[in-house]
Amino acid sequence: MMHGGLLKKSRMFAALVVTLVAAHVIVFYHVVSRMTWNVVLALVLLILLKHIGIFGPIYAFFKRRSRLQL
Repeated sequence: MMHGGLLKKSRMFAALVVTLVAAHVIVFYHVVSRMTWNVVLALVLLILLKHIGIFGPIYAFFKRRSRLQL
């Protein structure tokens, strides 16, 4: 059996997550509705690459490459 405080905290956490997701969706909708689909696709791709963590290795590759060309 769950204690009342733990149940209350889990409900508050769930409400916070739902609120944050809804806010992101609303902002994303308003931003997207004012852009062309090419820009939206590029932004979504950049966001996915950032979340996956691919920018670090790409940056390191180009940094090493530029250092070798000097």
